[in-house]
Amino acid sequence: MKSLDLTRPGGLVAVVTSRYTMDGSTPRAEDARMEMARKGDLVGAIRLPTGAHRRTAAPTW
Repeated sequence: MKSLDLTRPGGLVAVVTSRYTMDGSTPRAEDARMEMARKGDLVGAIRLPTGAHRRTAAPTW
């Protein structure tokens, strides 16, 4: 949310987030979506396919 707070009126913010932010049904995810909606207007969204970052991702072992 800090990026939205620091953006001037009319400015744009690009965010890469997990599916849990947008699809989550927990109170925390719902609060995050409501806060984002309160602070800015969604211009567009793209859902990347599963594994889109797999080739460049760091190992998670």
